[in-house]
Amino acid sequence: MEELELKLVKDKIKEDNHLANIYKNKRYRGWYRHNFIENKSFGFEENIFIRFRLPPKLALYGKVLRNFTEEERKVGIHRMLVGEDLQDQIKSILEDENPQEYMKTLDDETVANLLDNMKNMITFNCNKIPYLHIVSNEFSKIDINKEIRNFLDSQKDYLQIFKDVLNKNISIEEASSSSSGIIVNELIELSELS
Repeated sequence: MEELELKLVKDKIKEDNHLANIYKNKRYRGWYRHNFIENKSFGFEENIFIRFRLPPKLALYGKVLRNFTEEERKVGIHRMLVGEDLQDQIKSILEDENPQEYMKTLDDETVANLLDNMKNMITFNCNKIPYLHIVSNEFSKIDINKEIRNFLDSQKDYLQIFKDVLNKNISIEEASSSSSGIIVNELIELSELS
């Protein structure tokens, strides 16, 4: 199983395997199918994984379209600022040749605002979302499409929760609760542990 999971982690996220496109259902956005065929002593065995990853493009803050790289999507951990894109806020810092020196030029109020924004930072951890694994061979009598749809229909609408919290339609606490801890603010989690 570890070998298969390693293949899954390394596998390219192909839009041809995006279940929203396959089943023509927007609710399945972010769910991808990965197939691995193995040659066994009794014949071929197909391992089908259904897992969640952010689509390559997603309107997050209102209608602002955000692109996600293949690497970001494979890692599956996304940290975003509630209310505005963190990339926009720190763009000038990241573009500077020496970010540490640039930080020294910022006034106390700007630094305080940047640090204060950490309270509004959420982490969306796609790796915590359950995945489906179906094993199929010539002897199995599984209706694969039915299994996949049943699984998808039982899942929460993580993308909608993500968009709602980023656009301040729901609180961070509501997002954490309704996503079963998939979307969290790490500062809140740490304060609850104390």
